[in-house]
Amino acid sequence: MIVLLTLVLGRFRCITLLRISSEGLVGSILDLGYYRILNFVVG
Repeated sequence: MIVLLTLVLGRFRCITLLRISSEGLVGSILDLGYYRILNFVVG
């Protein structure tokens, strides 16, 4: 169970790093906008 969780988290981290490196600044801006909208809706 713990090993499976570690593999999933590791894979998610790799995908996140790849996404950050490929999209760069544009991805960061989109993520910030998404979180801002999400916070506005939730809060």
